[in-house]
Amino acid sequence: MRKKSLTQLGETEMEVLHHVWALGEATVADVRARILEEREVAYTTVMTVMKKLAEKGYLRYRREGRTYV
Repeated sequence: MRKKSLTQLGETEMEVLHHVWALGEATVADVRARILEEREVAYTTVMTVMKKLAEKGYLRYRREGRTYV
């Protein structure tokens, strides 16, 4: 698989990726909790960013019950 360039990502996308990488794997709630330590962010904002990162091929996810990891 060819590596993707990170230079095309926005600031929030990079922030989310860094938190996912630090955690190894994460839910939206996990990432949001880490961002909330620095600033306010809506759950839906984090969810949207993570979905877009998955669509772009930067993240993968699986379903565990009602939660996506």
